[in-house]
Amino acid sequence: VDIALLCNALIKLNVAADSSAPLWLEFLHRVAELTPRFAARCGPQDLAHLTAAFASLPKSSHDIGRQACRDLLRSVRVQDHITKVSLEGVCAILGSCARLRALDGVTAPAFDAAMWRVSRSGFQLKPAHLGHLALAFARWLPVSQLHTDFGDHLQDEVLDGSKVAAFFTSTLRPAVLRVASAFADPKHLAFTVMALVHAGCRTREEVAPLEA
Repeated sequence: VDIALLCNALIKLNVAADSSAPLWLEFLHRVAELTPRFAARCGPQDLAHLTAAFASLPKSSHDIGRQACRDLLRSVRVQDHITKVSLEGVCAILGSCARLRALDGVTAPAFDAAMWRVSRSGFQLKPAHLGHLALAFARWLPVSQLHTDFGDHLQDEVLDGSKVAAFFTSTLRPAVLRVASAFADPKHLAFTVMALVHAGCRTREEVAPLEA
């Protein structure tokens, strides 16, 4: 398998195809089946493209996408890949794991590595990055009765919730406040507010900068 050609094809087909088209789904299923054969040869950006493609599968096929993402992350040097991939790539990888409910001992190292990477890239973070990152990390926090939107995930106790909460306090929330006036996409804004509220920023004063 030529991974570069495969990723290029996935990008172009994903743009051109209806996400529910039978041929597109059949193609993605076939790629998922073959993933264990080529996963170890994937570079950082390949990992981002492939996980994003699998996350585009409909919910009825999430089991297939979830297993394919695990096969990828299990086969590569995750910390090294998260360090080298673009910030957009980090968002794609973590966001795909969160969408597919792949939150376990296989995917936790990617989130752990991303905390280290993002904490050192705070001033490079843009609203689009923060929308994806905040929502993905919020999936690892304890679910409260008031925030059941975050309850439909599978999660092993492998990523310390207190560590994630501290990451919100030290890195994500300050980064959000720094670029609050730059949020233009309502989707990114909604994702970020939901995640901050779930992370403990529940007073109007704490989220006021995003309402301006």
